Amino acid sequence: MCAMRFSLSGGSACAGRMAALLLTSCVTGAALAQDPWADQVISYASGSNFEVNNDNSATVLGAPERITGETLFDPWDWPATVTPFSTPYQRDEIVSVGAGGHLVVRFDEPIRNDAANPWGLDLILFGNGFFADTAPNFDGTVAGLFGEGPFDVSVSFDGVEFFTIATGLNDGLFPMLAYRDVSGPYTSTPGLIPTDFRKPMNPSLTMADFMGLSFAQVLALYGESGGGIALDIAASGLAEAHYVRIDVPEDSSSVEFAAMAAVPEPGALLLLTMLLPALRRR
Repeated sequence: MCAMRFSLSGGSACAGRMAALLLTSCVTGAALAQDPWADQVISYASGSNFEVNNDNSATVLGAPERITGETLFDPWDWPATVTPFSTPYQRDEIVSVGAGGHLVVRFDEPIRNDAANPWGLDLILFGNGFFADTAPNFDGTVAGLFGEGPFDVSVSFDGVEFFTIATGLNDGLFPMLAYRDVSGPYTSTPGLIPTDFRKPMNPSLTMADFMGLSFAQVLALYGESGGGIALDIAASGLAEAHYVRIDVPEDSSSVEFAAMAAVPEPGALLLLTMLLPALRRR
């Protein structure tokens, strides 16, 4: 993050070049913060009870899906916008880790332990848990949660020594949401305002806060966030990590993952917002 202040107007040619150099450096850093997704699968073992056809580990790389089911692999496939009631499920969208299995991925950009992140959370995992809807007309009234687990998460700086940051997790809360203005829980029409998959949900929210809510009320609770399981890597003792490992116990059900994200440094994104108008003027 750039701490030096400078002016883009007036001054000598040398000062102008220095300002341009600093601006380029800051914008580059902020741009990198906007590519926070897992970049490489290091190791994958499917385990004993993984979901058949969902063993392509590369599906966890890159940004989360916003539309699911658009590839018609099977007669019952159908396209839908990703909502907490309709999460990614296809073989090219999620990877399954069964009992005794594991998944290790690498991030090119570091996952930083930053207390300035929202609620101090640094890493977000996106599973394919979803809200149950038992309303007679299936209008998106929350009646329960389908999620699987447990699973454990550890992180590493070098890919050799891993430190556990969470155990016994469930892949349910918070189910993924692709658009803030999506019209319904099962629509194939995307909204116009994408959610931010880099922004954690408020960790004080529980399933009890969602029970009985309408779809509009669910959207209001999500706000700008795209959901996911948000974690603080502080327990690892690391300032930053490049590797994430998922382990599923031998007696667990399978767990599915759609993507992972490092929470960007707040200062980098704020800086980019402030500097882009000046860059355009230059």
